[in-house]
Amino acid sequence: MDYGSSIIRQYQPDFDYSQSEEQANLLMRTLERINRVRENAEDLQNYLWYSDAKKNKAVAPVRDPQRDVRAAVLQDVFDLKTFQIGEMLRFEPASELERQRKRELAAVRVAAQRGRELLHHHFGVKGWEAKVERIRTLRTQWEQFAQEDQLNKQAYYLLAERRGTSLEEEETAATRDGFGQLLEEWISARLRGDDQASLCLVGRDSRFEEFITQF
Repeated sequence: MDYGSSIIRQYQPDFDYSQSEEQANLLMRTLERINRVRENAEDLQNYLWYSDAKKNKAVAPVRDPQRDVRAAVLQDVFDLKTFQIGEMLRFEPASELERQRKRELAAVRVAAQRGRELLHHHFGVKGWEAKVERIRTLRTQWEQFAQEDQLNKQAYYLLAERRGTSLEEEETAATRDGFGQLLEEWISARLRGDDQASLCLVGRDSRFEEFITQF
């Protein structure tokens, strides 16, 4: 705010954004222009650093591709806002202008776009879109189980994901071979805080370790 005000005062010495709504709006418009100039300067710098005669486009190296991909997943799958993603992935705090506008964190938006391009390269555009829809469907099912306190269904869900089967197949197999009863006993032990009993049950079937590591 002070930076924008000092620039305006070089041309309008009496400027004071606290005096009226009009002057406050002038400051906001000025800050937006300053931000655009800064972004354009960064684009020019990237062009000069990373372009050469053999390239049609200047592309800076990706510094943290894993974080970029996480940002894309959180945006595409979970519909999180850029400010939320920024806090979760520990991006630099928002600038004064971004805090005033309360719209988006530019660094997260750009990172998510880079991550999305990597996902498109790996899965294809249609492939990534299909995965997003599948994950959303599975997430809805998982949340429904959680709301209904169906912990056994969540366990079968995780086993199915791990094994490439279906929830129904895992549930049928568990009923047939007795794992379903062990699972009910394990859930009961966990809910009453009996760690010793739950650990004993875990050692009786390898399927416990398969889904516990995913909780």
